[in-house]
This record gives sequence, structure tokens and C-alpha cells, in this order.
Amino acid sequence: MANPTDFFKTKALAEKRRNKKLKDITFKKYVNFDGIPLEIQNREDWGCYRPALHKIHQRLKFMTNNYHKVLCIRVDFKVAKEIWADKQFSRFIESEKKRICKTYKLADLVYGWGRERNLCGSHHYHLMLVIDGHKVQYPSKIHESLIQRWKDLGHSSAHWCDHHMITNSFDDDFKKAYCHLSYITKVYTKDEQPMNARNFGFSRLPS
Repeated sequence: MANPTDFFKTKALAEKRRNKKLKDITFKKYVNFDGIPLEIQNREDWGCYRPALHKIHQRLKFMTNNYHKVLCIRVDFKVAKEIWADKQFSRFIESEKKRICKTYKLADLVYGWGRERNLCGSHHYHLMLVIDGHKVQYPSKIHESLIQRWKDLGHSSAHWCDHHMITNSFDDDFKKAYCHLSYITKVYTKDEQPMNARNFGFSRLPS
């Protein structure tokens, strides 16, 4: 099991990482995909990763093209430092994906997550789930199950962060959902980690 206190590096490493990826960072409050300006949660002292912003847009667009009605969920997960293990969250999400698909008879779903460092030195995850909205219209049972299973692993808590139902990739509902989910992509609190650490994870698009 990894020691979480060894996971975070110095400010110098954070600066090195940020400079290495500077070309992939935007400090603007809007991005443009498919000719449509989209507001994002960003500040001049934050920055957001363009590749991650693009992957979120790509997955939302794919799902609305294939299912028309799509439920977007965001949940935040706090990590208990004393029991954290490398790749634990990835395994947790893949397991939950299979369970949700089986429970609701879904062909598939897509997800994305970002990992951030807390001021106290521990870390947490921001997760988005994007699901066929015809088969899952309300997120409460999924939310409750995710939180309980996360606690069963020994972690303290998870935080519910609202949901959105969207039907296309261009109207106000989509823009509101995209802005909410864009928080996952912010650079701030992510760069004080080893150069090879994964700050983001996205499921593959279904075939």
C-alpha cells in the first residue's frame, strides 16, 4: 500500500509539471467546440486542461447522439490517507460501472474523473457519470449506492454535486451541464503530484 504522505512532491515539481504542459492549459473562461462557445469553471490562477475539456465534450456529445436523453451525474469522493492505495479509485469506478449497467440493463455508460490534493495533504476525486436517461431518470439510488460502497472501502465520505438531464450538445441545458463538469479539468491542486501520476481518467467511448 502506498504511503499518501510520499505521494505529493514539492512546489518546484508542481511548477515543472505545469510548465511542461503549459500548451495544454487554458486560462480563459470559455472554450469552443463545434463552433459553440461553452463557459467553463476557470480562473486566472487555476487554468484548465484542454485535453480533458475536449474529452468531456466528446463523451457528452457521443451519448446525446446515441441516446438522445442523457443523465449527467457528478459526485466527489474524499480519500482516507491511511488506507489509500494506487489505482484503488480506478478499480472502484470500473466495478461500479459494471454494477450500474447490470442493475439498469444499460448497454454501456461513460465516465471521467479528476484527482486533486487537499490543503491538508490528502486527496479527493471528482467523478462524472453519463448514462442513458431513458433507463435512469433519477440519480438518487446510484448516488446512495456509490457513497455507501465508498464508505465500505473505509473512506470517510462522498459528496453529491447535482445532476443534469440533457438532450443535445448545443442548448442551454447542455451548456449548464458542461460548465458544471468542467470543474474536473482545473489545473489548480493537481500539479503537486509525481510527474507520472494520473490526474485524470476517462472511460473509452463505447463502440
